[in-house]
Amino acid sequence: MKYSTSLRLEEQTEENNFVMITFDDNSIMPVGVHKGTKLANVPAQHLLWRLENNLCFGALKKYIEENKPRLELEMKHDRKNRYR
Repeated sequence: MKYSTSLRLEEQTEENNFVMITFDDNSIMPVGVHKGTKLANVPAQHLLWRLENNLCFGALKKYIEENKPRLELEMKHDRKNRYR
């Protein structure tokens, strides 16, 4: 695997073509304080913060955008239960 400056994860094939790798809940966070953690275990607030502050690119950005409604709901639920 190769890490580009835009934090896109790419895999080089034998024909020198690059294929974009997609993230799912079991993918590992590639950057930041949660680097090395499964995306499913990274706090929703952190992922949304990265998106809002333009601190994610490529597959990570796509993962967060695709899961944004679920992440927002999770964050709302966490806030609600924090003060009980």
